Amino acid sequence: MKVSIQGQVASYSHIAIKNLFDNLKLDLFFRDSFVEVFKDIEEELVEFGLLPVQNSTYGHITEVWDGLGNFNVNIISEIYVKVNFHLISFLGNKLDNIKFVYSHPVALKQVKRFLERNPQIKSFEYTDTAGSVKFIQESFNRDKNKNEYAAIASREAANVYRMHVIQENIQDNLQNYTRFLLLKKGNRTREKLQTYENVKYTLAIRVVNGYKSLIEVLKLISLNNGNLINLLGRPILNTKWEELFFLDIKFLSFVDYQKFLKVISAYVVEIKQLGVYQEGNIVNS
Repeated sequence: MKVSIQGQVASYSHIAIKNLFDNLKLDLFFRDSFVEVFKDIEEELVEFGLLPVQNSTYGHITEVWDGLGNFNVNIISEIYVKVNFHLISFLGNKLDNIKFVYSHPVALKQVKRFLERNPQIKSFEYTDTAGSVKFIQESFNRDKNKNEYAAIASREAANVYRMHVIQENIQDNLQNYTRFLLLKKGNRTREKLQTYENVKYTLAIRVVNGYKSLIEVLKLISLNNGNLINLLGRPILNTKWEELFFLDIKFLSFVDYQKFLKVISAYVVEIKQLGVYQEGNIVNS
């Protein structure tokens, strides 16, 4: 089975996909950017793609939400990874020696307090957390100043690339979770899930009259036995202040969801059903 993810071996995406497929043997496509994963799915180079969409510290990963609105993909399932960030460098190194640190830009925003407490460390963005560990291992292993370099990533990344955790759990938020979505090409409604508990319904809507219409839509969620879990507005290009609104909702039944879709038609000009899927489990990294 071919699956595309953003990140390298031992990245948090890699940890997520292994847990989703229970360590089933997969043919993984490791990509540097989110858009590459979307293109892999749409061009049918892979059967599935996995992307991070939300973090409990950083917030929404808007580039991925924009991709959900622009590409022909459907959400199949989700998983939550408890993200613990560690400062990783060469064996025997100490924090006092570190001058330069590399990691993914979203990860760097989740360790801001650590960086503020250590102003001597200059941070650099890299395409991936685990990839940053591989980068410093390969680039500076023979450098006389190698102890000046570190990366921020998972403990698994340290083990895979034979590096050393010199300070653990440096994330700002100890309850730090990232939500990942498993995606497939197409737009289908999985009615067979209608009897499952804890089913999520994700859709994108373009409303008739801005926030006034959005408020009416939100009222109708409650009136149709729904509970809004998540709401995000993203600008629609080449319009004057129009937004595409993404909603994650739980309904008591699939029938309630179908009724909701009918009654909101007076307030929306476009509905994109992104997925009907069971709420994901939490795994540790």
